[in-house]
Amino acid sequence: MRYVTIDDYYDVDFYNETLQALKNNDVRFAQYIMTIAPYHFVIEIFREPIMVNYDTLPNNKLQYLINVVEPATPRDDYLLQRRGSFEGIKALKQYGLNDPLREAEKSDYACFFHLKNRAEGVELSKTLGKIYFFGTYIKNTHVALCTNKMIKNFVPDQILVEKSKSVIDMETELNYKYFRLQNRLRKFTNTPYFDNGIFYNVKIKQFEFNI
Repeated sequence: MRYVTIDDYYDVDFYNETLQALKNNDVRFAQYIMTIAPYHFVIEIFREPIMVNYDTLPNNKLQYLINVVEPATPRDDYLLQRRGSFEGIKALKQYGLNDPLREAEKSDYACFFHLKNRAEGVELSKTLGKIYFFGTYIKNTHVALCTNKMIKNFVPDQILVEKSKSVIDMETELNYKYFRLQNRLRKFTNTPYFDNGIFYNVKIKQFEFNI
């Protein structure tokens, strides 16, 4: 696999056309954005992109890649299309964060923690309020997001990472220190959550399993 960026050679319109061509030709790829300057978009591809100019991302920069937000519906695919009006740090905040993470960014406290099962989410939300569920990853880890500091009184041993400077740093730390880059947090335009003892699910493939 290769991690490549074409941002230094082409404009946003060409970038979007490139992604569409990959989809049209059933080429397997993944899309990321760097959390450090110059905040380039990076494509993980499993063949050499010989038809375009590109730079290969060095291994020591892989820890600074996060997934871009993915569409939960076909309509969201258009809304998430990259636009020239969002560049640099603006692009990172626009395409790297979904609504739950934006809420967490504004909160005084936030953490990712391992949610054991649905029943635990229901019970915790009765006291802690809204808890977002981000799916299952390596080691069968069910990643959830909480912005209530009281969670440390309930499941201290299940907290994976806490926000220090920003949620972007928190996500980067989760990917690198806990997942060891074997997984990266996936984010969608719609996210399942627990609130006041009720689980609100969403119908996207990432969450088609029982928790």
